Amino acid sequence: MKAEVHNSAGFTLVEAMVALVILSLSLTGLFGLINTDLISLRRAEAVVASQNTLREAIRQVQLVRLSDGASGRFELNGYECAWQARLVEPIRSGRGMMGRVGLYDHGLYAVDMSLFSDARPLGTWTVRVAQYKQARELVFE
Repeated sequence: MKAEVHNSAGFTLVEAMVALVILSLSLTGLFGLINTDLISLRRAEAVVASQNTLREAIRQVQLVRLSDGASGRFELNGYECAWQARLVEPIRSGRGMMGRVGLYDHGLYAVDMSLFSDARPLGTWTVRVAQYKQARELVFE
């Protein structure tokens, strides 16, 4: 008797299982990379949003008439901003043409700003703001 040899053209069950294991491991690694990229993207978006809010907060504080020890809090784009000003350079009389005392007094303030999201601090920044106010009237001689 002769043994018949069957030459099959398909895959065996073991070969199919090995292929599925290799495919699942590679897809798991790919999912890990995509997940890491999405986490990094969300963090970058949060940083950009807080920086834009900080720029707007700086613009708002520049509109406030500052004095030594002035402070305040306000809400902006879902963030809370707290600030406190301190005088860096003493208030001086401005000089006009020919070295005469001008109409305005100038002061330089350091403004410490803190940004919060849901009562969680995001950071503290110090910004210098120059301000002036009219101290004298124009007199024609």
